Amino acid sequence: MDKLDYEKETNAWLNFSENEVNSVFVATNEDGDILGFLRVKPFDEEATIGEIYALHTSQAARGKGMEKL
Repeated sequence: MDKLDYEKETNAWLNFSENEVNSVFVATNEDGDILGFLRVKPFDEEATIGEIYALHTSQAARGKGMEKL
């Protein structure tokens, strides 16, 4: 993580979020603290098939599972 280029990563996120077929899901706790996020994009431009592009969780949330509300 220390070797990531801040500007490059910021631009990649902005470009990803501008594409309407990409999705970002955010997991929060009852207090609204962010526990993790998931980036999903279509696989080979097929709307019915997707792939996880990024999955990040906080250390505190790892191994605890999540419940969809």
